[in-house]
Amino acid sequence: MTGSEQNAVNVVAGTAQEESIDHDIHEPPKTHRTPLPKVQLFIVFMVQLAEPITGTVVYPFVNQFVRDTGITRGDERKTGYYAGIIESSFFFAEAFTVFHWGRLSDKLGRRPVILLGPLGLTIATLSFGLSNNFWTLVVSRWMQGAFNGNIGVTKSVIGEITDSTNVGDAFAIIPLMWSSGCTVGPIMGGLLSQPATTWPGLFGRIPFFHHYPYFLPCAVAALLASFTGLIAFIGLKETLPSALKKQKQQPAASATPDSTTSLLLASEDLSYGSSTSPSTTETGVTQEELHAPPAFKDLLIPEILLKLLVYAFVSFVDMSCQVLQPLVYSTSIANGGLGFDPYRIGTIMGTFGVINALAQLLFLGRVIRKFGPTNVQKFAQFSFLTVLSLYPLLSFFAKRAGGADNVDDILV
Repeated sequence: MTGSEQNAVNVVAGTAQEESIDHDIHEPPKTHRTPLPKVQLFIVFMVQLAEPITGTVVYPFVNQFVRDTGITRGDERKTGYYAGIIESSFFFAEAFTVFHWGRLSDKLGRRPVILLGPLGLTIATLSFGLSNNFWTLVVSRWMQGAFNGNIGVTKSVIGEITDSTNVGDAFAIIPLMWSSGCTVGPIMGGLLSQPATTWPGLFGRIPFFHHYPYFLPCAVAALLASFTGLIAFIGLKETLPSALKKQKQQPAASATPDSTTSLLLASEDLSYGSSTSPSTTETGVTQEELHAPPAFKDLLIPEILLKLLVYAFVSFVDMSCQVLQPLVYSTSIANGGLGFDPYRIGTIMGTFGVINALAQLLFLGRVIRKFGPTNVQKFAQFSFLTVLSLYPLLSFFAKRAGGADNVDDILV
């Protein structure tokens, strides 16, 4: 659940902004900004927050978890290979399902598809923490990726409950939620893993935590996912335009409504400030045709394919750094790593998340306005080369000092 993942999902399912602008062209020009639907946005953002937390909570301990399953047969050098299978299964499942979640939400509605996300994440995350077999870890991680794939649907909801005057304000909060989740997740994974060893006074006498040393962080993350699912179940409203239109067209249960009922129905804002155009536009195009999802072949145009290629490259390099980071930290110094325990790894990754969130919040907008998005993007890609080149230096200084010293701490 990194920034590159958000970009990749935006290409396939993040057309909600375009949809919002599309239906806003039928509205008269607005001279004031429509207030944000705060309650609905809060629910959607809570669902979004749970997804990066459940996705990143395993990072501090996944490599040690792989070794504990015995799949490496005591050869620490194979850890990266098997950990890579686990992480690849997550992103393969997410990439495979994101388009289908969007299509399903166009048919069944946004609400039921979004509700499936927290439910599936709860089950998958608990399964991961209770696993003691490598292939069970792979299946559990695959399930996490599959149910993370509905993130695009939440972005569609944001586009549908906003209009051209406030859609930018709503979408600007998404990176903050992801940065927060990517900060909380690793901290949670590092602090709560191996509780019988880390917190012997509280958990040392409980045999369960000796048998399942990584269950506690997974359980807390799953509890958060289930809590967000409960909030969504109680308060999330349907936003799919075709579903809202069907609700309006349903015959009234009673006879002619009285004046009070008429006023209430007239004042009800089911579209959260979006347009309620007639069923047929002036050009003769029906609303169903106007909002019908495009065919897959219609997306295969050079402009979109080029952006997909760029996002794929960004995602590949970014996730290489994300996966290599805990692998290098957890591998022994003799085998080219730093020998950190999950507690320290979680602290480091959490600190990085805090810095990343603050940088986006305080500086990113100013930097983009000054240098332009293209130049910022090029510089960011170049910075990946710098980060990747530091890993051999970390190993070199750690071996020379016989352990991770102050130089390594600075480079980390």
